[in-house]
Amino acid sequence: MAHYDPSRGEDAQFHHLGEILGLDLSNEEGRCVDSGAKLTSPRRAFASAAVGGKGYLVGSMREEFDTVDKCEAFDFATASFSPIASPRKPRISCEMVAPCGKLYLCGGSAHGEGGKLTPDRSIECYDPATNTWSVVVEERPLPRQQLRAFALRDRLLLVSSHVDGPATTRSVMVAP
Repeated sequence: MAHYDPSRGEDAQFHHLGEILGLDLSNEEGRCVDSGAKLTSPRRAFASAAVGGKGYLVGSMREEFDTVDKCEAFDFATASFSPIASPRKPRISCEMVAPCGKLYLCGGSAHGEGGKLTPDRSIECYDPATNTWSVVVEERPLPRQQLRAFALRDRLLLVSSHVDGPATTRSVMVAP
C-alpha cells in the first residue's frame, strides 16, 4: 500500500507502506493493529480478495510506476506469503472478487503496444486448487475502465458511474 503526500519532494511523494494491519471484530473499539507481518515488496493499486483462509494479491505498481507481475497468497493462519501464478498481463487498479471459491479479475490497465498503459477489458479467473488462470471473457460487457466488481451469489456484478453524458450508473451481471 502507498501513502501519497504531495508536500514531499517529487521523488518522495509516494511512501510505500509494508505493514499488514488486522482488525479484531470482537474488539468494541474496532481499531486496526499491526499484525507483525509485512508485504514482501512495495506495491500499490493492487487487487485483493480472500478465499479459503488466504488473501490473494494480484497486479499493482511500485516505484517509478513500474507494474508488478509477482502475485502472492497470504496465509492468515501462518502470516506468511507464497507465490501464485500470474494472469496474462500485470494490471494496475483492477478489481478482484471471489464467488464460489475462485477469483475473478477485471478492470484496470495493462501495458499494451509500445508499453503504453491501456484499459484491459477482459475477465480472468484464478483457480486456487490448480494455481492456474483462464480467460472467462475477452471483452467484458461493461467496457468502462473505472468500474467496481462485486460477487453476487455465483455471478459477478460490474458497476460503473463513469460514463459520458448525463450522470448515469450502469451495471451488468456476468455468469462466469
